[in-house]
Amino acid sequence: MSKQVTFPLNTKLTMTVLSILALIMLSLIAQTGSVQAYEDGWTISVPSQGISASIVPVYIRDFGNNVITWDFSGLRMQVGHLDGTSWFGEGGTVILGGHSVITPEQPDIFVHLDDVVVGDAVIVSGGGAERYYQVTDVRRISQNDLSMFSPSSGERLILFTCDTRTYDRSSRTYTGRIMVTATPVQ
Repeated sequence: MSKQVTFPLNTKLTMTVLSILALIMLSLIAQTGSVQAYEDGWTISVPSQGISASIVPVYIRDFGNNVITWDFSGLRMQVGHLDGTSWFGEGGTVILGGHSVITPEQPDIFVHLDDVVVGDAVIVSGGGAERYYQVTDVRRISQNDLSMFSPSSGERLILFTCDTRTYDRSSRTYTGRIMVTATPVQ
C-alpha cells in the first residue's frame, strides 16, 4: 500500500494558482481568431447616435508587462461584453465596451458615445427578446476609475470607450474613458 503525501496550501496561494490557470485558459481562447457573435445574435442599438452593432464576448488576456485586462483588439464595429460581468436579466451590472477609433482616420462603433445624453434609449436584442434601457448618466472618467465595477442594487447597463480627447502621444494610450450608464425601462 502506497502512502499519499499531501502538502497543505493556504487559501490565498490556492486562489492565485487557480486564477493563473483560468487566465491562461482564457488567453488561449482569446487568441484563437476573430471575435464571433453570440449564437443567438445579440445586438445593441443607440438610435440617437446611429449606433447599431453585434455584441460579442471579450475575454481577459495577459498582454505582458503586468498588463492583464480584457482583450478588445479583435473588435471592429462590434461591442464587447466583458466576460465575468453580469448578463442581461441577471440583475447585476452588464458591461459593454467598444472602440471609439481604430486610428484617427478610422472611427469605430462608439466614436459618438460622448454625444449620448441622459434620456436616450438603448435597445438590446437577442435570445428572441428585446430589452429597453434609458440612459441615466454620461461622464468622462479616468482610465483608472473602476466605478463601473461597483455593485448595483438592480440591473444596469454600462457602455464605455476611450475618450479621444485624452490621447497621450508619448505613451500612445488614452488616459480617459467615456462611461454611459443606463437602466431598464419597466
